[in-house]
Amino acid sequence: LFLSGSMDGTAKLWNSTSGKVVGTLLCGAREEENSSSSVECAIFPRDKSTTYCVTGTLDGIVTVWDTPTQISRHACKVGDGVSKVDVHKDGNLVFASTLDGAVKCLDLRTGNAVMELSGHSAT
Repeated sequence: LFLSGSMDGTAKLWNSTSGKVVGTLLCGAREEENSSSSVECAIFPRDKSTTYCVTGTLDGIVTVWDTPTQISRHACKVGDGVSKVDVHKDGNLVFASTLDGAVKCLDLRTGNAVMELSGHSAT
């Protein structure tokens, strides 16, 4: 299984053997296809035993998805557009880099923000 993000506000789950789409995740604040919020990043955690994936959108939404059911576990507004997401090696935290120069840290189990780091600027 692999995951891709698109400018139409969706992330697609693909079968890596057949090359066929096996699911479509409606991402962003409006959760609709052809929205104006592109999916800028989409990842599976490094731990292959997990059953979730994470997306980040240009409208600043980080969503944790239950992969088998394709249902959102948590969706969090983290600021300006999300440019990158990554999952901590322990699998309990997700980090989101935003266009406002911050890195937000969310608890994957609750969806709550636990930390914000700032200091980047566009110079």
